[in-house]
This record gives sequence, C-alpha cells and structure tokens, in this order.
Amino acid sequence: MLNISNLTAGYGNTLILDAINLKAAAGEVHGILGVNGAGKTTFFKALCRLGPAFSGEVTWQGAPLSPAGMGYLPAEPYFYPYQTGREYLELCSHRNPGFPIEKWNGLFQLPLKDLTETYSTGMRKKLALLGVLAGGYQVLLLDEPFSGLDIESTEILYEILEELKHNGLCLLLSSHIMATVRQVCDRVSYLSEGQIRETFDKEGFPALEQFIKTTIHNRTKAAWAEIRKPR
Repeated sequence: MLNISNLTAGYGNTLILDAINLKAAAGEVHGILGVNGAGKTTFFKALCRLGPAFSGEVTWQGAPLSPAGMGYLPAEPYFYPYQTGREYLELCSHRNPGFPIEKWNGLFQLPLKDLTETYSTGMRKKLALLGVLAGGYQVLLLDEPFSGLDIESTEILYEILEELKHNGLCLLLSSHIMATVRQVCDRVSYLSEGQIRETFDKEGFPALEQFIKTTIHNRTKAAWAEIRKPR
C-alpha cells in the first residue's frame, strides 16, 4: 500500500497542495483527475521533491518511501543533448541491469540508434515511458501519460498498464480527461483547488462524472448569469 499523509506543497508564499491524504494499493491504477491548473503536476513533483517546498509523509508497504524509490514520467519529458535513445534507456536501467531493452522496444519500434533530438513528440513520450519502466520501480507516477500518443500507442499503453497491474505495481496516473481514467483506473481521486475533494471506485465513476458536472455548473453559474444579461 502506498500511503501519502498530509502532503502540502507550494512555491514561496503560494500554497498549491493543502494537506493531501491518499492511499493506493499494489496492483491498482489510481487516477488523479482534475482540470488544468488543479495541481496534478505539482502533486507528482512534490512526491519526487522536484521544485515545490514539501511537507508530509510518504510510505510504501509501511516503510518510508524516498523519491529514489519511485519512477516518474513527467508530462513533458527532458533528454540530455546528443544522447541516443539506447543511451537514455541504458542510463535509466542502471539500477535494474536485467531490463530487456530490445524486447520492450518491440512494442513501440523506436529508432534507438538515433539522437533523441530527432524524435517526434510522441516518440519522446514513448521513450520516456520505457525509461521509467527500465528502472524496475514498484511505484510509478505517470503525469498525463497518454498526452501526445497516437491511436496505436494509446492502445499499447492500455495493455502495458494492465500488465504492470498484474505484476503488482502501484500506479498513480494523472489526467484531465474523464474517458481516460474511466478506461484504465480502478479508483480516481478528484483534485481541485489544492485538495482531494473525493475518491471514487469503478462503481462510483458515474457519480464522479455527475460530481464534476455539478461542481463546474455551480462555479460558472454566476458567470452565465452575467453573460445572459441584456446589453
């Protein structure tokens, strides 16, 4: 079990995440759903200690979990200049030397001999995903993993997530698209204004959709009233 307790993070005097508590099980995809700017990326960066000031506790199977024990796929991957795809994966697999690079690349057929600068946006996302898998982590943080992928790669990623679940990994996945989390997630937490508003299991996904619609409607009600006023 991944247990996140009182996760608070921000930049300077600006609070982005306010005392978040969340539990995610092994063999589960736990979605973090929210609109753009809700704090999803800050949530992952805080867990990895990348940027925002951080407080709180993170444990895995009852023991403290450091950033070194988590694999993180950022929404916009970064690669060192003049580095081939193969060199990148070899670097990522240094803690997991048995990782079969060629076998996993059989899913995406990336030109690993080429420099990463020549890769398209989708190819870069797929390479970064393979890099996270190469680390051999039991906890994976996937920030908008489907962004930039074509139809074929999206279907392959669905299959990869199912395989990782069956292997007992704990997966946190962020998205702002309800259809994505409905397809891949076992549970979903709705992040809004720096807090987890509610968590839903699969049976509760229809209630989640209605919850989001109601929240948006209430938030925009006054604005619509102004728009509809006669000039």
